[in-house]
Amino acid sequence: MPAELSDSQKSLLGFVTDAYLTSNDFNGVHYGSLPPELTAELRPLLEAGLIYANFGQRMVNPYILGLPAEAPGVHLQVIDTIGRPITDAVLYPTPGHLQTVVPSALYSDAPYSRELALGAGQLEHRFFETAVLARYRDDPRYNYIFDIDGQISRDDLPDGMFLNTMSVGHRVTDGLVVVGVFLKYVDDLAPIEQQYWKMHEVSDPENYQLHPDFIRTHLRAEFPQKLSPFVAMLEEMALVNKMCDAIGYPRLFRKVYESGARAKESDLREPRPRDFGHLVRPTMKELRDFTAMLDKMLSDNMTYEFFAVEIPEMFHDVPGHGGAMVRQQKRSLTLLKEWLTLFVKEDPEGLVDFTCKTMRDIRNARNPDAHRIRDNDYDEAIYGKQRKLIMGAYVAARTIRQSLQGHPLAKAVHVPSKLENMDVWNI
Repeated sequence: MPAELSDSQKSLLGFVTDAYLTSNDFNGVHYGSLPPELTAELRPLLEAGLIYANFGQRMVNPYILGLPAEAPGVHLQVIDTIGRPITDAVLYPTPGHLQTVVPSALYSDAPYSRELALGAGQLEHRFFETAVLARYRDDPRYNYIFDIDGQISRDDLPDGMFLNTMSVGHRVTDGLVVVGVFLKYVDDLAPIEQQYWKMHEVSDPENYQLHPDFIRTHLRAEFPQKLSPFVAMLEEMALVNKMCDAIGYPRLFRKVYESGARAKESDLREPRPRDFGHLVRPTMKELRDFTAMLDKMLSDNMTYEFFAVEIPEMFHDVPGHGGAMVRQQKRSLTLLKEWLTLFVKEDPEGLVDFTCKTMRDIRNARNPDAHRIRDNDYDEAIYGKQRKLIMGAYVAARTIRQSLQGHPLAKAVHVPSKLENMDVWNI
């Protein structure tokens, strides 16, 4: 603390500092809560860079220091040039001051709480290796969604929430997937959990970036620009069933699923499968497990009753043991190809063949013959393979929806513009 501060200035600085460190969530203190006899000492502390005046000029809620404190000249300009009265300000001790007064023992076992105690912004983010999620993926008490807008929940907690918000991040050079979390939310974790996350924090955060739509929705309060391919596939499946209802067909999919962490769809849906998102580890085993889940959600999830409406012959003869022909019900992918061929008369982009090939490739990937001895080798390229796989599955679901959409009665079903325009991220 500079020697030239008066006793009154020291008292005011101590008041603001104590209010920040003892608040429930590292909050600032409003000017109106200051001791009246000390308010005259505020301007020198602002000019010295010891107190920061937040008017909500960067974030709507001035009681939360979402981003790092600006240089003294900036908030003084708000007062002197823009004309905001100092009586409107919410006040914070600056990181430079906190570094000199926060004891080393304070939050020594909780690294992210300590960062906030030292003045970091609550909406500054940290990046973590995806393996940090393995603990929660492997524990049945937890449910998690690892997508553009993700979270970790646990039913036995008071509000059901373990980690309120997280997102996918990417390495700029090659798209390597990481977990991105605001400091505010890792601070909410117990000290032992914060230590676990600290062990998985990436060492070169400057080489990573948050997903652009996560920044839009959580930092700029804007609507997302596009959908994730995981969300888009689930929404396309739900639209298929809605169109079946409108037309009077049996539903194609036995189950449809909630699409997002905070989804509140009006139609009845199953909970989103907990592993339906980015891989926790880039191994062939995890990719194959994800592929098997896709097959169960798509091919295995289709009803024969849907196809029977338009396909007159649901059985065919296939070679059996000894060469004798055996009458057998057609498999779902065979029926899908026949149905698409009936409904799609013009297909310049080859979407019918693409859909059928994609669904068959997903089915074939479940074949045990495809297993490799070195199934658990870490290979960052597998993230790209999963990205290609989920984009193909989304396009397949979209093709089915578009095929139904040509029916006059399906026009009663509204298709959101992002799905109609294929506004879907490939990252």
